[in-house]
Amino acid sequence: MTSYKNFQIWNRVHLPYDNYTTDSLSLENIEWRNLLLKAPHGQLLVNNSFFSELKKKEVNLLHITTKLDEILETKSLYSSGGCLIGSIYCTPLYNKDHKLHLSNLGDYLINHETKMALGCCHSDQIVTPLIIKVKNTKQGNPSMLGIDYMKLGNVHFDIYFEMKYLLSKEEQFDLENDIVERIRKNVKFLRLCEMKQRGTLKISSKDFINELVEAIDGIPYLGYIYFEVVSEYLMLFSLDGRSVDCFKRGEFNNYNYKNLAFALCPNLLKNFNLGTFTPSLSDIEKLIREMTSRGEVKIDFQHFSDWIVRRISYITVTDLFTEPNLNINWSDLIWEYSSISEHLRPLIGHMIHRLLRNFNRFDDFYYYFDQTKALQIWNFWNHQDILFPFNGIIPKGEVGINPAYNNLKYEVWSSRYDQEDNIVIPDKLLNINIPPRMVDLKNSFRRNKIIK
Repeated sequence: MTSYKNFQIWNRVHLPYDNYTTDSLSLENIEWRNLLLKAPHGQLLVNNSFFSELKKKEVNLLHITTKLDEILETKSLYSSGGCLIGSIYCTPLYNKDHKLHLSNLGDYLINHETKMALGCCHSDQIVTPLIIKVKNTKQGNPSMLGIDYMKLGNVHFDIYFEMKYLLSKEEQFDLENDIVERIRKNVKFLRLCEMKQRGTLKISSKDFINELVEAIDGIPYLGYIYFEVVSEYLMLFSLDGRSVDCFKRGEFNNYNYKNLAFALCPNLLKNFNLGTFTPSLSDIEKLIREMTSRGEVKIDFQHFSDWIVRRISYITVTDLFTEPNLNINWSDLIWEYSSISEHLRPLIGHMIHRLLRNFNRFDDFYYYFDQTKALQIWNFWNHQDILFPFNGIIPKGEVGINPAYNNLKYEVWSSRYDQEDNIVIPDKLLNINIPPRMVDLKNSFRRNKIIK
């Protein structure tokens, strides 16, 4: 690694599922993980078909693209950002009886999400499923080390600190002042989270979520936390028929949270900007009732509402405060960038990462910002011998390939989807490379540079 500090920062972004209940810095972290494990589907956190598949000698992954012509022209499949930071977004394919079966996540992407997204944008693009066959050259039993993108705040902050002089002084001033003003105007919600986390606040779930929704307008990153907590709950606790069937197959059910998100926030189909995920608790309750009547969801809504308030408070303090275990003296805060950074550095990092997208030189600066982040994580992955990075907030099947992995052996195949058997069938071996390089954001599916 380039430095001990760099290694430690990236190490904290990853969650080792091999030591799920013991690899924590605090007793509170362990208590939360035990609560998650005790949920109806909690055992899938450590024992699932997804992990079993990643340990095989040949791993088959599904990548869906609308840019096949460009890929064939460049002969390259580039990595993208998002929850996998610097990888190619894929879902697992399960090889059973020499047939490649889709996971329920891949099923949803092919049969629902991509069709809705393209229909929403009135696009005539063609969706092509690609099969990436990867030789697993790792020796022994690989560690299951997942990425938690919600812990990237310090990474974003440090990269900006190193690269901010690529911006003009006026741009730096405008960005940093904007961040301070946004936090100052929404400090009430941050204080609520701290008090709730410390057990010194009594507030109804409805009022808490109302405060959250109001704060998302100024700090859109909070919408990501909101979405992830709601999604996590539905995957862990819903006892509807599909979720139970998925559990028996060793999978989390990805249908519920996706259906809920797109029903409540249809604009997510255009660019999946979770900074616009702002449903009220009443909106969620109404939709949950409708989904329950159709047999799609089965939860205790009171438990759900209590849980998400506790969980959002916990994640906000743990992931966004510089020192989560120290109480902030809010009345003595100096509303200047350097002072606020001492207390809320991870939050500022997340805000920088999003607000940079609105700058006039976004296409150039933001590309190098994400490429720098990718270089760092590729270095970390190689140091840790990680071939298949995956979204580790919850192992629901979002997985990629480390494009900088030493001696990476793979094949990329075009394929056709057989809806009747829910399988993909390899069609033609393609002359395509996977280079350690980030895709230009304008060529990434469902991306939009204007982010609040």
